[in-house]
Amino acid sequence: MTFLAAHALPPDRWARTGAYAKQVAEWCEDAYLAGARFCDVFCDQGYFSVPQSRSILKAGLAAKLIPRIHADELARTGGARLAAELHAASADHLLRANRGDAVALARAGVVATLAPGTALSIGKLPPVKELIDTGTVIALGTDHNPGTSGITSMSASAPCWQPLSVAPTRFRAQTGAWWRLTSWRTSSCGRPTMRGPSPGLTASNPGSCGSEARKFLREKMLLNACNRPISCT
Repeated sequence: MTFLAAHALPPDRWARTGAYAKQVAEWCEDAYLAGARFCDVFCDQGYFSVPQSRSILKAGLAAKLIPRIHADELARTGGARLAAELHAASADHLLRANRGDAVALARAGVVATLAPGTALSIGKLPPVKELIDTGTVIALGTDHNPGTSGITSMSASAPCWQPLSVAPTRFRAQTGAWWRLTSWRTSSCGRPTMRGPSPGLTASNPGSCGSEARKFLREKMLLNACNRPISCT
């Protein structure tokens, strides 16, 4: 369970973002006692600033909540660097992140969770090549929301990954997508992962899949082929 009270300012607290951020920080301990395991913040332009996000996530750490962050989706405000600073479990979106941010995330072991549906809806693609080249682990998510992504199925995120991927072939793009939807996604949740291709699978050195990975991918792609084609438009 993730405690995400700092996604946006509630309508009854207009123009008091700073005061609300302090209040959210005070709620972290109660969130932990209620069963939350993670604390997340939408750190971006027009929402919560880096200092506000830092104070909330540090309060979460003090309450034994693992940090996550929505970072650099609308503007490059420093959210990715904050995720690296706090060794967050994941940094989501990252549409405006650059190579330096990718290096910082890789060194800190932060999983970059990309949302292909949202990226295609907004018309801004994340720096996939930079993330892969620096060794950052990439996971995929639906980011289901009423504004930018109507996708509710994790399976539907796989074909949406292809326009973002730098893979030389469709098969390698699908291979990377399925591992990012499953095995690597669980790593951002602190759960054991199946052995799969290296994080650099779709880069210039594609590597290879183990027998377990090949079997898994065959089953998934067969099931997908038996259903109606999935469109991300």
